[in-house]
Amino acid sequence: MTLGTIVSMFEYPWRGTGLKIVESGDLDSHKHNALVIANHQETGDIPTLMAVVIGHKIQKVFWVMDSMFKYTQFGLVSGLHGDVFIQSGRQFRDKSLEVFQEGLLKICKRNGHWVILFPEGGLFWKLKESSRRYAEKNNLPIYERLALPRVNAFLKSVQTLRSHVKSIVDITIAYPVQEQPMTVVHVLSGSAPPEAKVPSSPKPFVKRSEDKKYTVGIHYRSFDINTIPTNEEELKVWLFDRWREKDALLNNFYATGAFESNKEERVLSIDWMELVGYQFIFTSLFVFFISSSTYIVSSLLF
Repeated sequence: MTLGTIVSMFEYPWRGTGLKIVESGDLDSHKHNALVIANHQETGDIPTLMAVVIGHKIQKVFWVMDSMFKYTQFGLVSGLHGDVFIQSGRQFRDKSLEVFQEGLLKICKRNGHWVILFPEGGLFWKLKESSRRYAEKNNLPIYERLALPRVNAFLKSVQTLRSHVKSIVDITIAYPVQEQPMTVVHVLSGSAPPEAKVPSSPKPFVKRSEDKKYTVGIHYRSFDINTIPTNEEELKVWLFDRWREKDALLNNFYATGAFESNKEERVLSIDWMELVGYQFIFTSLFVFFISSSTYIVSSLLF
């Protein structure tokens, strides 16, 4: 079997999905050490962000994930890479934050470029109702297209990484139809969510083109770390404000086909050869996904 054949085998699902990423917002200033926060709709967010990492040639990226993955094939690879595993649950919160901080400090020593965190703590569709009930009970913001961000991991990340990163990069991910987001299963099977074939927007940004591209929207906002509050209460408000803005961006995207009107957009160029290595990791994850009937969690679940 030739190298070209092997590459084609792993490349096929990605090309079959027809993944095309259209970017907007602050496209250049995030190419340095940064804490990255993103909304989390489905398992497809992970390969989407990996495609962003490869497209922008971010050299060292670290993830935070639940300890349940530590002894899987995916976990073994991540452990060797230096990603952080933590135990979820309120009863483990203090210990988890300790382990989390230790992991972040190790990342600093290795000069990690990006540390990616999903502040929502899980997938939106699973958290939507419980997040709304919690927000109503505690007089916290309620978002239409996002779960309430959980502040503990974010606070610890900013406090620990403040001297290491230059900015916080806020990434908003949007699929053609929010009720049918892309999953790891779609990526590995070379398909796309069926409802994505018939978007309601008249703008071509969200429609499949003749070559069956499945378009994912990515919007960036970059904040200089020196402008980020140091007071914990102010930092919580800052995070809630970002989620309010993110919710508005998503509402506009699903109404008009773009995050912002009359703003520059560009298609992210993806090096498919580089993506082949990542495909192996997701194949391993897919095996675990099927055998345990669970879903990926790349965030702090508390």
